[in-house]
Amino acid sequence: MKQEELDTVLQVIENPVRRRIIKRLSRGPSYALQISKELGLGQPLVAKHLSMMQSAGLVTSTVESRRNPSGGKRKWYSLAKSVSIT
Repeated sequence: MKQEELDTVLQVIENPVRRRIIKRLSRGPSYALQISKELGLGQPLVAKHLSMMQSAGLVTSTVESRRNPSGGKRKWYSLAKSVSIT
C-alpha cells in the first residue's frame, strides 16, 4: 500500500462513527437506513460517512435491481478490504 493510500485509510478510520460503521459492516452487507437504526445515528450522517469510506476504497456498494416495498432501490454497502477492529 502506498503512503498516500495508507494516510487516506488512517484518516477514515480515525473517526469513531466510521469505526462503528466498519464494525457493523464486518458482520455483513447493509444499507444506510438499517445501519442508522442499529447504531442510533441519523441516516444523512451515516450516508455521508459511507460515501467517504467508499471514496477511500474501504467500502463498496451495490444497488438492488428490484424495488423495495417503499418504491425505492436500496444501496447495499459492504467492506471492500479486510478490516478488523477489536
